[in-house]
Amino acid sequence: MMAKRMGYQPMSAASMKGALKFIETQFGQKPIKTFKPHIVMTKSTHDEATEVHKFRMDFEQAAILAQTAGQSVSVEIDSHLRYGAVAPSSLMQQLMGRTNFSGAPIKEGSVKIRVIGAGDAPLQGVSVTMEAAGFPQEGVTDAKGEVTLKLFQLPGANLVSSVFVRPKRGHWNPILTAPALTLTGINVIRLKALSDTQADFPKDAGYGWGQKLMGLDQLPDEFTGKGVKIAIIDSGADTKHPSLKHIDRGFDMTNEADTSTWKDDVIGHGSHCAGIITGNSPETEAVRGFAPDAEIIVMKVFPGGQFSSLLDALSECIRQKVDVVNMSLGGGEASEIVEQQIEECVQHGICCIVAAENSGNEVQYPAKSPSVLAVSALGQISEVPSDTWEASTMQPEYATPSGLFSPSFTCHGPEIGVTGPGVGIISSVPGGAFDPQSRTSMAAPHICGMAAL
Repeated sequence: MMAKRMGYQPMSAASMKGALKFIETQFGQKPIKTFKPHIVMTKSTHDEATEVHKFRMDFEQAAILAQTAGQSVSVEIDSHLRYGAVAPSSLMQQLMGRTNFSGAPIKEGSVKIRVIGAGDAPLQGVSVTMEAAGFPQEGVTDAKGEVTLKLFQLPGANLVSSVFVRPKRGHWNPILTAPALTLTGINVIRLKALSDTQADFPKDAGYGWGQKLMGLDQLPDEFTGKGVKIAIIDSGADTKHPSLKHIDRGFDMTNEADTSTWKDDVIGHGSHCAGIITGNSPETEAVRGFAPDAEIIVMKVFPGGQFSSLLDALSECIRQKVDVVNMSLGGGEASEIVEQQIEECVQHGICCIVAAENSGNEVQYPAKSPSVLAVSALGQISEVPSDTWEASTMQPEYATPSGLFSPSFTCHGPEIGVTGPGVGIISSVPGGAFDPQSRTSMAAPHICGMAAL
């Protein structure tokens, strides 16, 4: 349909057969996958080609093919997908390492930091980022909760502009602005546990602030998403988590030979999104998802996924007759091939919901597609501790009297169809824990859950 709208005729089946033979003999390549149509499509001629064949070849071969094949063949770089991480400040979004100090002497030292949690227990595996002169320094705490970071100083400049602490689970993400750090002793940073702001967490957590804002707590109990089929294209889902034990179907698009690796979520991003959409934990009464009784299909594309992985996942969505698909992901330039697959999903009645991404500027692809519902993020200032990174993303000029705000990281533009809660969202992460995360990646699952209902 896209080809016809652009004014050129799709290949005939005979031409397609000849093209496949040519690629095999000329370049020594065979299709790595073939996508067959899932519905009867209206053809321009009785001999119109209806299958899509996917090849992988090197740049030289691809360049020759692109120059000689014309409009009937799409040749694209297989861009890597990203899951929308955000930086602790605008400094992290710049190439600080290329700053020209004009020969100014830079003094080098070090700072030791210890991170502790509830009961002053040391926290291991916590990411700490310190911004001073030069490139921000990063490290991870050891078993003692300690990390030593290099400190670079310029004459007359402030010692440290900020320290951003990112724990793996169970705590908020503090950011210390212009902290007074000692260079001779240990600087102790005490993290605020989720239970400090939500009594008895996670036992009686109930609904998250975003779900309450959207009215989920006001729906009758029978609204659980039963009978709806939802695909979550992400980094997998930890089905050992109490909130996600009911998920029993999935695919790993980066490792199709293994039928179980979709349960191995090494990033934690997919498990977090799954908790928002379908979290269901009678054991703890922790944060409930929008559609705990929906049929969930996990499709793993992180880490290592490319546009070709997304193409495979979308094709599987059609084959599985999915109703709603959540894509908290993005790539580089728009893909004509992925766009065709998204359009076919829409023709099959699949609602594609996509996070707008988190670079703070224009909407990224595939959220930019006219065939998807693009979701930006919003926050509620009363729902995040004032000393956290989440609170620092509030832009007063983009806030309502009730405290709702557009965070600085969310992408924006005319492609946005709706906004959803995406700041300080508490949900499940691997290992049976819960964690607050903030991205448009968290906003999209809220909208996906509502769509399922």
